[in-house]
Amino acid sequence: MTASFAAGPPGLLRALNARAVLETVATLGPTTRADVAAATQLSKPTVAACLASLVERGAVQEDGAVSGRKGPAATLYRLAPQAVWAIGLDIGHDRLRGALVDAAGTERGHVDVPVRRRRAALTRQVREVCERLAGTAGITLGEVHHVVVGVPGAVGSDGTLAFADALPQDGEGLVAALRAQLPVPVTFDNDVNLAALAELAAQPDVEDFVLVSVGAGIGAGLVIGGRVHRGVGGAAGEVGFLPGCASDVRHSPQMIEHEVGGEVVSRLAREAGIPGDPGARAVFELARSGDPVARAAVDATARGIAYVVACLVAVLNPSRVVIGGSVGSNADLLLDPVRQHLSAFTTLRVPVVASSVGVQAVLHGSLAMAAGLARESAFAAFTGAPIEHAVPQNQPAPQHLVAQES
Repeated sequence: MTASFAAGPPGLLRALNARAVLETVATLGPTTRADVAAATQLSKPTVAACLASLVERGAVQEDGAVSGRKGPAATLYRLAPQAVWAIGLDIGHDRLRGALVDAAGTERGHVDVPVRRRRAALTRQVREVCERLAGTAGITLGEVHHVVVGVPGAVGSDGTLAFADALPQDGEGLVAALRAQLPVPVTFDNDVNLAALAELAAQPDVEDFVLVSVGAGIGAGLVIGGRVHRGVGGAAGEVGFLPGCASDVRHSPQMIEHEVGGEVVSRLAREAGIPGDPGARAVFELARSGDPVARAAVDATARGIAYVVACLVAVLNPSRVVIGGSVGSNADLLLDPVRQHLSAFTTLRVPVVASSVGVQAVLHGSLAMAAGLARESAFAAFTGAPIEHAVPQNQPAPQHLVAQES
């Protein structure tokens, strides 16, 4: 009689068992062999052999003992912090931010520097930042398992950048240049999509929402069914291309990106008579102090945001809309006017709330994705088991792997 299915090699079974044990230890935190055996349904001798192998390889380490149970004190095991290293980067319009996290999600290094404007200089700067971050943990850049880079532009499935005019040479050649410069796996994603990942990780029970991020410009991260929707060419959420909502739009058509954003706030304040060249931050501070001109500029921004929200709500029907970004983070001044203007644009109702992550949401999202990807490759290397979810770009890492903002 011929068998219907070919038997698997013993080595593969051992690798899969080791991977199951490693995942369980990583999920449960400090835990005993008995608890791992109960969670995996593996025999205690099998679990003991897997743990011994993982300890020898540096993936797992002993973490004291638990008492209060029958019999001798049981050894606790936990994921070794040095088992996984991940770097997240946010290449912004003005700043380059980066951070390094270990397997426990502990931030081991943080860098925040002015971004360089030429492609060759930016490429070198990214490498320097990554080496500096690795050095804070006493490791080399080559020991980092994955780097995720957030960029202000649409990232296609082939890695090409579009709508990236904030980057040197509109981002042309940047992906290839950075991958050639960094001796580790590198993943690129749109900055607002990464910010949406950070929001999702912070509130995993909310699976359908829209993040409207207002900084130098405006963009949206679309989370549908617990996944970030990127579109065919990675351009989903490029709401700056919506038609403008100005009252004279029929006579002077323009896109909403020319009506909302930090640069627009500054221009409106300057044209209305505020002296000098006030930045968006200064305008919002003036508005807090009661300056009527600054308040008018803020209200115009709120109206533009509300218009975008009305368009998105009509199409996606999300459970909530989150307002974030460096300009959008001024929730004390923006949320109420956005809600008021929204009622004038649409009869559809949706909660409009402030970001729960803050102005470093892009960095937090890049860290979350990098940690998830790094974990996959590191666990595969430790156990020899195949990588089942090699590029979990649509899913946030477990919440304990997301660096929290202090």
